[in-house]
Amino acid sequence: MQKKWMAIVAMGLMLASCSRAERPAQENAPSADAHAPEVAVPQDASDAVIVSSDAVRLTLSDYEQCVAVHAFEGQLYSKRALANPRFQHDEIQRCLQMKLMSDAIDQGGAEFLASDKQAALRAALVRHNAQSEPELASKIGVKEAELGRIVELSLLMPTLQRVLVSTLSDSVARRMFETDFRRYTVEVSDFDNAPSPEDVDAWLKTHEEVFSAYIGVHQEVMMAPPHAKFVRMAYGYENASEGLDAARLRASELRKTAIRGLDEALGQCESDAACEVLNTRDALYDVERTDELSWAFRMPVGGVSEVIHAQGSEEVWVLQEVVPPQKRNIKDDKDRQYIGAAVMHAVEPSPRLMAVLKPALEAEDADLKRVTEANGGRYRLFKEMTHIELSDKAVMESARVLKALSELHEGETLLYSNPIIDGGRVYVFRVMEISVPKEGAFEAQKEAWQTRKVGDKSYSLVVSWLENAMPNMVSLNIKPVQEKYGVLQPNGMIR
Repeated sequence: MQKKWMAIVAMGLMLASCSRAERPAQENAPSADAHAPEVAVPQDASDAVIVSSDAVRLTLSDYEQCVAVHAFEGQLYSKRALANPRFQHDEIQRCLQMKLMSDAIDQGGAEFLASDKQAALRAALVRHNAQSEPELASKIGVKEAELGRIVELSLLMPTLQRVLVSTLSDSVARRMFETDFRRYTVEVSDFDNAPSPEDVDAWLKTHEEVFSAYIGVHQEVMMAPPHAKFVRMAYGYENASEGLDAARLRASELRKTAIRGLDEALGQCESDAACEVLNTRDALYDVERTDELSWAFRMPVGGVSEVIHAQGSEEVWVLQEVVPPQKRNIKDDKDRQYIGAAVMHAVEPSPRLMAVLKPALEAEDADLKRVTEANGGRYRLFKEMTHIELSDKAVMESARVLKALSELHEGETLLYSNPIIDGGRVYVFRVMEISVPKEGAFEAQKEAWQTRKVGDKSYSLVVSWLENAMPNMVSLNIKPVQEKYGVLQPNGMIR
């Protein structure tokens, strides 16, 4: 039987999702009205207001608590990061969400579970290698008396999820149950959605409106990442089993010298036949910021790296310059090509990939696993799994795939989905079996479902609630944040 492509998701979906005003109301989403907090007036008149709206007021002390929650959870940001205007704006948005959740929990009279607080505290003590609560408070930069509140703020999402589950109407709960407990056997493939330069050139000529709309909402694609520039010295080795330890030991000694001064370290390396200066001051080693290289952007100019293990060498890097993010020029051909590729990566299936996948999956003997592996993708088969089990991000990371699965009917099996783009990857799936809960299943399994829903790590109810509860921002006063944390300048200084 010839296989057909099943229409599930419109390709413009990711653009529509960028605008809250354009999002359709979710029928099963819990109403924000029942929990919408009233304006919270700061108790301390000297506590500067950062955001003021008709639903919530956010102060500098609230912002400071949000930063402390990051630290409690293991994200210790540098002074440079805290002074970055982009971080400050993003953190205000995140902190506003935390404030809404906190006010809703407080006004609803809900309590944070003692078991949750104890578990969060134990995890933080281990994470920060702290032996006591006072030591933990000191390590994350808060007073001991404030630690209890920081623990509670770290538990906002699971606590509000529990509250929302308990307040669902029976009809809404039943509809959610019927989705959560439907069972699938499904094969899913995903591929990196990387367009070729030729694809980008052709797409830009015919999709100017999509391109402009996307960058208008996603200004981050217009920014080139920060760069760090280093002097780099290395001890090489040929045989890892024999020369690695010796090279590492000598690099460790060179690092100690570099901490005393770069000139001395360069002199030591140049006088040692086993040492090579890979990058001098006149030809610095230039790296973009990545998660793996984030440490490079937390040290001051002149800072020395730990010994870096590279292919065939043990290296020491000395930071010479940090270049902050620069806005790309949309009229420059190179920048336009880069931005166009980033937009296509997010919204348009790679034409090269589609040219291979479509005929392969329409063939009589189509085999998704074989096609996926032949084209560098990832193939997974999920057998007899409920929708709520698939919703664990450790199992299925794509919310768009989950949404498409939730909308299928029992008869829609053995059909390949249209390509779904999520997180820069193209997903294609085929449901082999699907079954929905039978009559009376809700009554029999309601308690078990509620327990599972409370433990839903995707926090789907909270996400839906926030979409409805987030106010239109009336005023933003970022000055108090910048006075406290400074503002990162183009030259890397903080003022």
